[in-house]
Amino acid sequence: MTRPGHLYLLRVHGNPLLLLLLGLLLALPSETQGLPGVGLSASTARTAQQHPQKHFIPGTLKPAAHLVGDPSAQTSLRWRANTDHAFLRHGFSLSNNSLLVPTSGLYFVYTQVVFSGEGCSPKATTTPLYLAHEVQLFSSQYPSHVPLLSAQKSVCPGPQGPWVRSVYQGAVFLLTRGDQLSTHTVGSSHLLLSPSSVFFGAFAL
Repeated sequence: MTRPGHLYLLRVHGNPLLLLLLGLLLALPSETQGLPGVGLSASTARTAQQHPQKHFIPGTLKPAAHLVGDPSAQTSLRWRANTDHAFLRHGFSLSNNSLLVPTSGLYFVYTQVVFSGEGCSPKATTTPLYLAHEVQLFSSQYPSHVPLLSAQKSVCPGPQGPWVRSVYQGAVFLLTRGDQLSTHTVGSSHLLLSPSSVFFGAFAL
């Protein structure tokens, strides 16, 4: 059985890497220990945590946004944040119903809408009801809006009873700081507006 003192010496000498790391940590200036692995001062780290949208520092926190449809908007699809699990984080902002990209890089962009109706009109035997939802990009690199995600569905003629059609889209895109992401919807009067049915967002990879 090893004597207690001898066992203690083995533990110390068996971890030279740990002692080296501990020495390096103690040698660092105190202001660099505010946020581990990032190199921010303690005051800057606290400020960024308290106001993440105003003090975004590229390369530290991943920008993310999740918007839901506004049920009070009757004529068009309007997006809102800071309600029903919707949010804007780390640089993203919402302006004129568009998401503003805070920094250049790869982003996963996604959206979902759900359309519903009471039934097809008996007279709608030849003309279908056309539904569409699209995510568009407006950028200084292009002269007009560019479709990023697009999907279409049609109903009627069809069953005379209630109907529901859902559309989900998502893909990765290389975006530039200042780009604007918006949506265009055909058939917005048939949208089933709820936070879990109609949403739009993006997050940096």
